[in-house]
Amino acid sequence: MKSESLKSIYSFSSHKIHWMINGIIADPEVLEEEIIPESIPCREAQKKELAFCLSPAEEEMKPLDCLCHGKPGTGKTVLIKYVLQ
Repeated sequence: MKSESLKSIYSFSSHKIHWMINGIIADPEVLEEEIIPESIPCREAQKKELAFCLSPAEEEMKPLDCLCHGKPGTGKTVLIKYVLQ
């Protein structure tokens, strides 16, 4: 009985998967890890602070320590990749 209820929870019809992909996300490729956006709106202060911390590395010096923290999915990784680009 329990295994039957688990099967119903985890079973998706092809229609549901099509809706999940085509109905919510217009371009799923932008969610790929390798994609770095051309701009990151509303993050100017964070971009400047991170760039400042990393700027000694341009002179082959040790960069300043910095900690990027926040909830999952808020753009920490993409911000770091953007600044390093």
